[in-house]
Amino acid sequence: MAKNVLLITADQFRGDCLSALGHDGGLFHNHFCQTTPCSPARANLLTGLYQLNHRVVRNGTPLDRRHENLARMVRRHGHDPVLFGYTDQTRDPRETAGDDPWVATFEGVLPGFRADARGGVMLDGVGQPWRDWLVGRGVAVPAKLEDLFLPDPALYPDPGARPTLDPPRFGAAETETAFLVDRFLAYLEGRVGAPWFAHMSFLRPHPPFCVPAPYNGLFHPADMPAPTRRPSVRDESRQHPFLAALLDVNPAFHFIVNGTGPAAARGGHVITHFTKNIDILPTILANLGIAAPAALDGHALQSLIDGVEPVARRRAVHWEFDFRDLADHVAGTALSADACSLAVLPDRRFKSVHFAGLAPLL
Repeated sequence: MAKNVLLITADQFRGDCLSALGHDGGLFHNHFCQTTPCSPARANLLTGLYQLNHRVVRNGTPLDRRHENLARMVRRHGHDPVLFGYTDQTRDPRETAGDDPWVATFEGVLPGFRADARGGVMLDGVGQPWRDWLVGRGVAVPAKLEDLFLPDPALYPDPGARPTLDPPRFGAAETETAFLVDRFLAYLEGRVGAPWFAHMSFLRPHPPFCVPAPYNGLFHPADMPAPTRRPSVRDESRQHPFLAALLDVNPAFHFIVNGTGPAAARGGHVITHFTKNIDILPTILANLGIAAPAALDGHALQSLIDGVEPVARRRAVHWEFDFRDLADHVAGTALSADACSLAVLPDRRFKSVHFAGLAPLL
């Protein structure tokens, strides 16, 4: 029987949403991303390679066409991967001709994914597909995307530079997230009885943090209790899932993944082994019965999802961060551009940090 695949990513998650996912499947509780920010992290996820191999080091760095990716791999085996959202990848200039606008942005579609009239939607940098959808629903859409998140000046005074609790022009059923879900459900209706492969990637919540009614008025700043310091970081974390994320010693790299399988189907199956973002691609391939290329840095997690203990456990994870800024780098500063990177190897007790231009730390 052909299997369906739904790969969901989101810029941010609410704690209660993660808990709900955990009750319905399996949770990888010690899962780590291999780099940041957006484009490098998604390159890890969608190629199964470390940054040191795929070399997408910043937003806007093209992904070399020689690297395999999830969409191309599954497409060669008869699947039709469809994108709902974005993959944050800049095209290899050698695959383009002339003045291709997608070479100048990191918000392009990863080669192999489809987002066209037959299904799928790509959210470009100006949110055009969503904006067109809003116009069709009768929303007065301004020329500038950022103005869409501001209150309607015909109904509310101009907030200027100050924070405001006034809602934006669109309603709760008209958010960018609602639009993507609507398009995905419409796609599924046309796939009844046929297998499908979809990647949904949600941007919200993401700046600007502006929400429609009634959510904009659920909590007023004047009604919020004054912050109080708890005796320990552990006690601080227990107050709210968002605090727990902020106080994590690895906040940008440590997150939780939900998976499905025989053991996960029971719900509440928590996996505490060290796992990595680069493991997601080979796991999907294994689930589809596709042999993983030998060049991948990640390993399939299917046995853990199925509730089978591995023969050998990972004792540590690994991530990298390239913090050079070639556009604004000032020559003669303490670190050269080539020295602005680090690699981290944490286990359950220690963290070893290796810098390109500084002494290592433990």
